[in-house]
Amino acid sequence: MTKISFAERTHVWRGLIAPPEEAADEIPGLAELRGELSAILEETLKTRTSCQRLRSRALVEAKRLERTITRGEEAEQRLRHLIQAAYGPTSPQLHRFGLKPRRGRRPERSDGPGLPVPAAEAAGSE
Repeated sequence: MTKISFAERTHVWRGLIAPPEEAADEIPGLAELRGELSAILEETLKTRTSCQRLRSRALVEAKRLERTITRGEEAEQRLRHLIQAAYGPTSPQLHRFGLKPRRGRRPERSDGPGLPVPAAEAAGSE
């Protein structure tokens, strides 16, 4: 089957259906096949129209879905902030709402490894 556009295909079908009725008497079975192709052409055009409507509707619904998801995300953030403001960001009560409390700050090490030694101390030890 060759690849041709929908418009070209339906144009060819219309051309096959269009010849005068007198030609139907010349070739046996021509009228029946023309009738079949005519019905198929009509069904094809209706189906294409339906597909175009569905595609359009799908685009509208996809945009609607995006908007509702965005609104939901905004409402989620407002609710999270309200709960965290009520209980505090480190409260274990946050678990009741499915939120993870923030861990408190780690205590600072005074003599931990990796800390630079001040220049005054380094010079005095030599």
